[in-house]
Amino acid sequence: MRAAYDQLMPSLKRMLPSRSLGVIGRTVSFIRRLRQVRASVFVWAVVMSRFGHGLPGFEQARQWYWRLSGKLLAPRSFQLRFKSSATVTLFEQAFDRAVRPWREDPGKPKHPLVRRFADVVAWDSTPIQVADRLRRFYKGTRHMKAALKVVLAA
Repeated sequence: MRAAYDQLMPSLKRMLPSRSLGVIGRTVSFIRRLRQVRASVFVWAVVMSRFGHGLPGFEQARQWYWRLSGKLLAPRSFQLRFKSSATVTLFEQAFDRAVRPWREDPGKPKHPLVRRFADVVAWDSTPIQVADRLRRFYKGTRHMKAALKVVLAA
């Protein structure tokens, strides 16, 4: 487990490179005030803060920002960054960029349902017993006189 944690930061930087996060940050107007807060380091710090313990989330992320960039930001100004709609858009687009390789897998899906519905991860169908008076409309199975078949795709 320790080896996987040691490789977390390099793999995070490979998955979300600094340059592409910087472009996203400029596009969504996250970067302000002469680029004092770098979008790439901000995203990396927040992701790494989720693996820490002991400190509250904002403080953990602020400490990670300091470790990664060498700049110590004031606690209040760092927390106010999270109220910005640009921050939400930054994280949405960063997440989308990180999972794009999994969504656009070059290998052809094997199951026919996966080809049509890429987001379906579970498919279940279950007969449910209904009132016996509805037998004329809903034919049942062996142990039910009248039944509906309910299909769930999640």
